[in-house]
Amino acid sequence: ATIKSKEYTGKQVTISKKDISSIKINGVELKESDYRIVKYINNTKTGKATVIIEGIGKFGGRKAITYNIVRRAIK
Repeated sequence: ATIKSKEYTGKQVTISKKDISSIKINGVELKESDYRIVKYINNTKTGKATVIIEGIGKFGGRKAITYNIVRRAIK
């Protein structure tokens, strides 16, 4: 699974399901309705953050996906 880098906001940097592409649990690609986001780790500063997703229904198990939080560009 991949998640594009997110910009630092000064608060928790969360993602939506639309930010996640090609997510698989046990080799099966999931639709947005097949999982839920259950936890974030290290998502308040720049650097690597982690989101934990959990399968719903017939899709059991959890998966950790990392993403980058990058500094806001000065315009």
